[in-house]
Amino acid sequence: MYRQDLGWGVFEVVQDVEDGPFRAEYRQTDPRSSLRCLPLVPLGYIHPDHSRSLAELINKIQVPGESALWNCQDYVMEIWDSVLQLGAIDEYTWNEGRNALMPYYGPIQEAGDDDDENGEGSEDEEDQPRQYQSAEYVYDSGSD
Repeated sequence: MYRQDLGWGVFEVVQDVEDGPFRAEYRQTDPRSSLRCLPLVPLGYIHPDHSRSLAELINKIQVPGESALWNCQDYVMEIWDSVLQLGAIDEYTWNEGRNALMPYYGPIQEAGDDDDENGEGSEDEEDQPRQYQSAEYVYDSGSD
């Protein structure tokens, strides 16, 4: 989220250890400079008058400590719901934004995981570059 008074900031849910508890945190950082935050998906414009109230709503979102059925994309969806609840966007913008988020929603698909019961992926999928839907446990060997 970009605020004129504070600059860029990221609301995120982190897990310090695999299978450990989740916790929410706010980091004042430019997401465009982080590989973990790419690709950025523009969802809409929120008037600066709503930014402080939105930050307060986001800070009230409950993050479950440990849950096998919850992931960080749930947090993103709850934030997007809060933007609508606040009245910062209309339902059309909310629907368009939600549709833009859905390709990134869900667990990381490992190579060889196929949705097809016969173990064969579609030809269209084979031609597409794979995208991580969550970079939480992606190791960047180039950072050593």
